[in-house]
Amino acid sequence: VYFQRLPFRVDKPYDISAANYPYEGKIWVTANIGGLAPRCTTVRARLVDQADHAVGQGEIRTFSRGIGQGSIDANSLPPGVYRILSEARDARGTVLAREETEIRLDKKPSWWHSKAGIDHSVPTPWIPVAANNREVRFWGRTYRGPGCLPKQIVNQGESMLANPMELRLRSGNASADLTTIPLRLTDTKPDVVNREGKQRLGPVTVSLHTSTEFDGMRRCDLILTPEKTGATVDSLILDIPVRPEFATFLLSSNGRSASSRRLDGKPWRSPFLPQIWLGNDDIGFAWFAESDQGWTPRDQSMIEILPGKTATVLRCNIIRKPRPLDHPLRLTFGFMATPVKKAPVGDPFAFRFAEPPCDIHRLDDPKAARAFMEFLTYPAKGNIDLKKGTLEFRLATADAADGRRSEVVCLQGTQGGFSVSLTPGRKASVLQLVLGNGKKTRTVSGEIGPLPPGRFVQVAITWSDRIRLLADGREVAAIPAGLPPTLLDDPAKARLRFGCARDTRGFTRILIDEIRISDIVRYTGPTNPVPQAPFAADKHALLLDHLDAVFTPDGEDAETRASVISGASGELGGVPSLGCRFVDGVFGHALSIAMADPISGLASMRAWGANAMLYWFWFEPRAATFGWPPPLFVEPKIPDYRDALKKLLAIGVRTCPYMAYTGIGAPSPLSEQFGREWARMPLSTIPAPPPAGHIFLDCCGNSGFGDYLAAGTRWLLDDLGFRGAYTDGNAHAYPCKNRHHGCGYLGADGVRHTTWPLFATREYLKRMFRLIHAKDPKGFLVNHVSYNLLIPTMSFTDIYYTGEHEQYEDLLKYRVCWQGKQWGIWPILLGADAHGYRSLHMTYSLLHGVSVWPQGNLGRNDMLRKTVNLWKAYDRFGYRNAEWIPYYRAEKLGLVRPDSPRVKVSLYLKRGRDAMLVVGNLNHAVTTARIHLDLEAMALPAVTAMNLLDGRPLPLAQSTVSVRLRPTSFVLVHLHGTKV
Repeated sequence: VYFQRLPFRVDKPYDISAANYPYEGKIWVTANIGGLAPRCTTVRARLVDQADHAVGQGEIRTFSRGIGQGSIDANSLPPGVYRILSEARDARGTVLAREETEIRLDKKPSWWHSKAGIDHSVPTPWIPVAANNREVRFWGRTYRGPGCLPKQIVNQGESMLANPMELRLRSGNASADLTTIPLRLTDTKPDVVNREGKQRLGPVTVSLHTSTEFDGMRRCDLILTPEKTGATVDSLILDIPVRPEFATFLLSSNGRSASSRRLDGKPWRSPFLPQIWLGNDDIGFAWFAESDQGWTPRDQSMIEILPGKTATVLRCNIIRKPRPLDHPLRLTFGFMATPVKKAPVGDPFAFRFAEPPCDIHRLDDPKAARAFMEFLTYPAKGNIDLKKGTLEFRLATADAADGRRSEVVCLQGTQGGFSVSLTPGRKASVLQLVLGNGKKTRTVSGEIGPLPPGRFVQVAITWSDRIRLLADGREVAAIPAGLPPTLLDDPAKARLRFGCARDTRGFTRILIDEIRISDIVRYTGPTNPVPQAPFAADKHALLLDHLDAVFTPDGEDAETRASVISGASGELGGVPSLGCRFVDGVFGHALSIAMADPISGLASMRAWGANAMLYWFWFEPRAATFGWPPPLFVEPKIPDYRDALKKLLAIGVRTCPYMAYTGIGAPSPLSEQFGREWARMPLSTIPAPPPAGHIFLDCCGNSGFGDYLAAGTRWLLDDLGFRGAYTDGNAHAYPCKNRHHGCGYLGADGVRHTTWPLFATREYLKRMFRLIHAKDPKGFLVNHVSYNLLIPTMSFTDIYYTGEHEQYEDLLKYRVCWQGKQWGIWPILLGADAHGYRSLHMTYSLLHGVSVWPQGNLGRNDMLRKTVNLWKAYDRFGYRNAEWIPYYRAEKLGLVRPDSPRVKVSLYLKRGRDAMLVVGNLNHAVTTARIHLDLEAMALPAVTAMNLLDGRPLPLAQSTVSVRLRPTSFVLVHLHGTKV
């Protein structure tokens, strides 16, 4: 790592080094007495300026393995270069050796010891804390009882505890439940209530202090002080008895990742963990602690879950083995009932993130916007014979000829293929054929005469030992070669596509009708008769699609209904992209595959109904100069974005930047000055170019890093004009033992153990949240934390972004971690690691009332446009006026009964009117599901069924609807009530 170096030279018997920890205002001097041991007993260090004036001093007394440390206060010193002069002395004060080193003090930044976000305000949507000597009340919950721990927790109207909590202390012949020690109110503010109490118990004095904050977090600080020599603590056990119905699930966290499980009635035991949560689908209870300092023994049974008939007990075995109490023992833990606040439930589209299809500083310019690609795609597997065959179809232009080349059709595989394009002209049009075979490409073309809009020409491509291109039966071009024999080596990637060949680039404005693929060459002469009727199915037809099954394309599952098709990939026909439309054709209907003219980025965002935007590269294009995360308090290099943010806000789009990672970029001025003080220990870095050599230096929230981020949030809001912030992993509480910012502790074994900075991390996120909501009550803080859910830090989160690199086919994980109701945090999932649309991720998400973040607006499998299509479909139904019933409740109530356990159905129900079923196929194969509906229980005595996305009716008979489902995909079924 760039700043990691050997602090001592091994060829000297005595040496020193110094490190400037500027945010704490200390210079730490490290001495290696080496060959002077054991004669050396102390080291005195003196700090002098350039004029040799002494400006500070310190003494090093404690040595371990010949190395000791001490500090010199530098808070009042101006920036500059200083020297440290040190002397090693023996017990008589004789100087054994002298050494000196140089240290630089840097200028204090503008955010030095910032108080941004530190006040007693209560941000939306919370309410102030209310308390008396009997209970403490806040949003949705009440902790009842005069002691440090509640006798009862009332959560959303439910009494969670089977019995009062107990904190049992035994010392010598004395024992007591410490929760019976009465506490008195010492301080009441809108955001926090403090209480404290003290009591003598045998040879020990017990001091208790609790603080309860507006989000329901209660911190308990316990001090056990010996009142006589030889005092011991024999045991200290915390018991939290939760009613079994509120202990369905267990979520345990190590600060970096969490494991969810369904409690099965068997005991569960664990070494120390910083968080344990018990709960169900609606509410829960979390216990947490930063440290196991003072716990004994440190074994596999420090935390237990003990299920019973009347109570499931969360037991913390703080002390199970008697230990001497020769100095005060301090213990801290916290707890909070969840959900922590009100959050949208069953609303996958509460926040509608989108990105304009243009550079942000050109929002008003339609010419700067990128257009969406349009196409019709069939799988090639089973529908193509590579040895010989014919592809024929009817082709027309969608609008007036402008000389711009339109992509018409391509056969793509991993090892080559062919494509045909059309360049219309007023006097003549040109068809072009391109053949790719490995590294070789051949292109031929031919004229076909004028092709005014709406006039169809029959196009055919034949192949055997040569490939021919024909228009209205006449050969216009040929290539003396066959199709690549390896084209179908990867059948999953081989496809026949009409329109744009690629997802991100291209142009097409065509109409297609009457598609047929055969395993013979149907046209052999230079001129051939043109069929005057719709294509017929015969024994040589591999694919035949008249394109007469009219529907609304959804860009994913809405297929045409081909008369002949192999079905080798589970297909019924081709899938048109979202912008395709059915129009009048030669025989019946044709498909318009025509890209629309781009509209401005601002108009796009308004048309889509977006209300939020994440600005990834707001600082500089692609982070190529400074690396990532971007430095705060530096003027960004992106031009004119302040005006762009104002324009977006004017149409209701609040924008947040990616502004924080769990570390800082290095090497950089920030890391040079604060890196060693802020760094998480053991040292953690990740190479992250560009630029070359750039790394992430992971930092701990228990350091000045928290002030830097809180003050940086204010700068982003007030100076730059953002309305939110995005952090990447910052709600984790990574274990750390960097003593220079207060983490870790020295155990009885002489080893420095890690602690988890829960409270410090929580504090700076609270400050950020408070600042954002003070600026704009509808602003938002996004915390991206995958693999984990740590509620004391995650509490201050509007949007919980999760699921990166995680397993999605896990219904338990979804119910515990990714629903949001029991947490009071609105979740949105990352989805596929490539940030593209995959039906599997959307299916599992929608079944749980959540969604996938639509990354990008053109590429990534058209993800944004497909998501916008879902927004509009949900809005057409009016889902926010319906009752959300997830599949596990719908099945339990008997409202829906799928005929397969791998088909799940969640629903939005408007009793007596209509319902929307989210029917998800968890199978990796096409499935036709029959779903029995209890229409009487839904107060829907008679209904019709329709696919809400493509508009086609679905068969419904005897209260059973039949739905064909693509692999790991879904169908939205609209049940519309009709009068009997």
